[in-house]
Amino acid sequence: MDCVICSKKLKGLQQKFCGDFCAIYHKKERARKLAQNRRKKYPPKFCVICKSTFMPIRNHHVVCSKDCRSKLNIIRTKEKRLARGLRPQISPMSFLKSEIPANLETHSSPVFNSSCSDNKNQILEFIKKGGEITKFPSAPAGKTPEVNSAYGWIPDELFGSALMYEMGDEE
Repeated sequence: MDCVICSKKLKGLQQKFCGDFCAIYHKKERARKLAQNRRKKYPPKFCVICKSTFMPIRNHHVVCSKDCRSKLNIIRTKEKRLARGLRPQISPMSFLKSEIPANLETHSSPVFNSSCSDNKNQILEFIKKGGEITKFPSAPAGKTPEVNSAYGWIPDELFGSALMYEMGDEE
């Protein structure tokens, strides 16, 4: 006799399957076919997100896949927020994105410092391929915080007076 799944010769007391793998495979396939036969047959529907045709498993299904389900959930959440009078949800940290000025200069002749030898070759190769370097406007000069010092910036006032008194014989 041969195995029902892989058609190998059966040995010893084996009657239907050559091993556990084929037996488990047969059990899973049988369960899947039985579940498919018990399931009600619903007519094909159009997915409300991607407009493709799909066979629904239940009558209330309106989307074809998990991806379309997540997109539908996002749309419904936005609609519910607007219906309750709440502001639309913004993406995290979007308020920190600063706008890039429109009057940026570009050039293709960089000036290198003596200490930037690490990236010099990559920058020159980038420019040879037609790349341009964007020059951002210079930042405003940093400000020194105000300090209430009576006589200006002297170390005794900034760091405290560290006078050392010698402890010795008092006369």
